[in-house]
Amino acid sequence: MAAVFLGLALLAKETAAFYVIAVLMLWTVKADGKRNLRDLAVLTMIPALLSGWWYLVVNAQSIIRNLNFAAEKTEHWQQSSGYYFQNLEREMGTVGCALALIGISAVFYHLSKPRPPGTIAVKSQFTNRACLWPVALLLPNYGLLSLLENKVAWIVIILLPAWATLQGYAMDKMLAYYQSVLMNWIRADVSSFRKTLRTTIPATLCVTLVLTVSGPLFSQDYESFLKSTDQGQWRGASMSREAAEAMNRHLKPNERVLITSFHYWQSLAPDHACAVFTYYFEQPVKVLMRPSATAFTDLVEDIKKYEIDWALLSPPLGPMETEVFGGFIEELDLSPIRLEGAFLFKTDTIRSTPD
Repeated sequence: MAAVFLGLALLAKETAAFYVIAVLMLWTVKADGKRNLRDLAVLTMIPALLSGWWYLVVNAQSIIRNLNFAAEKTEHWQQSSGYYFQNLEREMGTVGCALALIGISAVFYHLSKPRPPGTIAVKSQFTNRACLWPVALLLPNYGLLSLLENKVAWIVIILLPAWATLQGYAMDKMLAYYQSVLMNWIRADVSSFRKTLRTTIPATLCVTLVLTVSGPLFSQDYESFLKSTDQGQWRGASMSREAAEAMNRHLKPNERVLITSFHYWQSLAPDHACAVFTYYFEQPVKVLMRPSATAFTDLVEDIKKYEIDWALLSPPLGPMETEVFGGFIEELDLSPIRLEGAFLFKTDTIRSTPD
């Protein structure tokens, strides 16, 4: 079953490859108490059969483009080797980082803790090497990503479940300690007042611990987080959201719209939609996508051919921007809705104009 789920994960997202590395590491250290080539063959062949067709046939160009991006040196994306480790405090907070370190220490402590002679080692959550899965996921992948020249902040999101597991385990052990202290104090043969005091103190500490850890989660502002992590990504996302919300206000259902790819997302394929824009755009309309660098005459031809009602245009800065916007404003006499990263034109008046 592990091989099936691993294959489905790879089919859903290529970054599931990080978990492949973790599974191979767990197999190497005999996480299940054994290690044989048959298990390795199953963990290799089944995921390959389930997802290989997608990467080799359907999505091959995208994979090649991503690999080239990882290997190249791109000015905006180059970061120091410690970039991802430096971001941990911003991603998880000081308390979260401290809990993760406590969790790692607790995992290795329980693995090294000697068992009384004659007892049977029962396989449970933290009595075998499978409990190393968060470490097996984090350690090699952070090391591999740190070696790359180009680094993107969001790639490590898929690794956050491992950090959360370590933090949860640390919380569990700390709460168990407070519970132990509480029960010992309650059982103590002391006066009623002292017993109440001994009950209140650890309970208060326990509640304080939970609130201290949970507080940052409820106050997390994604937009502020993105802005502090990557100014360029935050600005691009803000412009895409602005464009989507403007179209939500002006477009009507079943209208036809021509959208060029946004010039500020240079890492996207020329005719691919922006994921941020797609998330916020809600109108049920018919969309025609064109590359950002489409010439003015070609855009006009598309508007007439497909009877386009609206055009959201975001040409590359420079001569192309002058050509496209100048053509729509001066030659076609259209007044744009000016957005930060694009212009929105109402084009129904020209779609039937003869050449």
